[in-house]
Amino acid sequence: MPSGYALDCNTPHRRKEFAADLIDTVVYGGLAHANPEKAAIFESWEQSGIMGLIWAEFFAYLRGFMDTLKYFRLLNSHVIGMADPPPAKK
Repeated sequence: MPSGYALDCNTPHRRKEFAADLIDTVVYGGLAHANPEKAAIFESWEQSGIMGLIWAEFFAYLRGFMDTLKYFRLLNSHVIGMADPPPAKK
């Protein structure tokens, strides 16, 4: 693992940073190979044997993200329903 990069998440603030760093590294370093620095970090994770943990965190984040999108879809449908109600039956 590159020097100065710690997988430490002891505080709630650091936990959010950790999740963001992990997602960026998996997406841009492991899946897209768009960022050489992140690709090196991802490769070091693969070699260290912690990929089970990495993928578990990644998919947990994605599940939470999908739940958020579903919630926004529900809110959007309610707003549209209130802004443009169906015509009253006569």
